Amino acid sequence: MATRRLRAVLFDFDHTLTDFGHHVRWSDARSAVRAVYEAAGIPASFLDTHAGSLSLYISVAEQHPIEGGPLVEAQRRAAAILDEFEREAVATTEALPGALALVEALSRLGLRSAIVTSNAAPVARAILDRLGLAAPFEVVLGRSEVQRLKPAPEGLLAACAALEVTPGEAAYVGDSESDMRAAVAGGVLAWGVATGLGTPSALRDAGAEAVFATLTEVLARLTELHAMTARGA
Repeated sequence: MATRRLRAVLFDFDHTLTDFGHHVRWSDARSAVRAVYEAAGIPASFLDTHAGSLSLYISVAEQHPIEGGPLVEAQRRAAAILDEFEREAVATTEALPGALALVEALSRLGLRSAIVTSNAAPVARAILDRLGLAAPFEVVLGRSEVQRLKPAPEGLLAACAALEVTPGEAAYVGDSESDMRAAVAGGVLAWGVATGLGTPSALRDAGAEAVFATLTEVLARLTELHAMTARGA
């Protein structure tokens, strides 16, 4: 496990700090997004290979099954649909165990922080505000703030730049293989947390330098690193 000095911690949002995804009607969202893509001329053979609404949106952004203006307009409309479905979950989403203690400790540990998510940034901010988790997060980057979503590292690198830290001075805490791949690609310390989509073995295979069972374990590791830095270790 790496002992480099950390100046910032970046976090995924859904299944990492909150249970947001359990409160979104993803199946209905996918049907609506698929209809937009079909109308834009994206082949059914492409659409049928992507089961989730977010994964479909990300794949269209990455693979460009159509080009030019129709693609841009389809993505704009798809993002608006996803935003609408995600807003429904603002009132019901809850923090995962250990999230509040972890977030409250960040400033005390001298760490800057940001959220990098494939969800809508305004929705993430609203939920963080409602749950009392928003204060330490200087930056919240969602799908509309980047051209290439995770597993591309664009969002992580943009967050590091905004926080004025190098990627090597940051860790990214996430629950999915995509999160870990984005961290590795960006040169950010990849920390997996087994609170959501990825199993510990899958997170390690995707490049996680450490995998934690809970957010409480993440806080313990950050506290340990802070103590080591204070001792000059």
